[in-house]
Amino acid sequence: MVTAATRIEKLDIMTALSHEVPEYPAAEATQLSKSSIYSLAEDIARQLDYKPGSEISNAVAKLGGSIEVHNFRDDPSSNPESMIVEEPGKFKIYISPDTSVERDNFTIAHELGHYVLHFLWQRHKGKQLERMAANRFGSNRVEWEANWFAAAFLMPEKEFRAAWQKSGNASLVAREFGVSTSAADTRAKALTLAA
Repeated sequence: MVTAATRIEKLDIMTALSHEVPEYPAAEATQLSKSSIYSLAEDIARQLDYKPGSEISNAVAKLGGSIEVHNFRDDPSSNPESMIVEEPGKFKIYISPDTSVERDNFTIAHELGHYVLHFLWQRHKGKQLERMAANRFGSNRVEWEANWFAAAFLMPEKEFRAAWQKSGNASLVAREFGVSTSAADTRAKALTLAA
């Protein structure tokens, strides 16, 4: 029998649960130009003392982030987020256990792009933002901006042009920058080094 006391108790539990699960606003695009994002990413890499091909987790840690391996396919209850910002200076990046180191490097730089562009930059521009989440799925302006950031962060233009002109081989250049051949090829095309 459901009494008024029982209903109140259930209501209280639901209220408590709603406070335990914080809401994470979705990342919103900065609308910065591609060249501005390239410049910002290269500047951030310099500030974090990130060198092409080096360990990217150190750069993440310097900003207060951590990287967690999560098997999304075998865990249907897992959240769709690829990264969450729990508070300023504290964020988590989720990567898959069955992807290559090169792929992981780009994914981590992409998520770092979400943190820098869609959290730090937005706060810098006056947006009231204490938490944020970026999803693993979708192809929209938010994801493009994070991809542009990742490309320039991992493959800064000056160093990439020099490496490309030296070998002209996407596989060799990719190895030097710790990215996939596909990522190096895309960067070469973006810099009009390849057709």
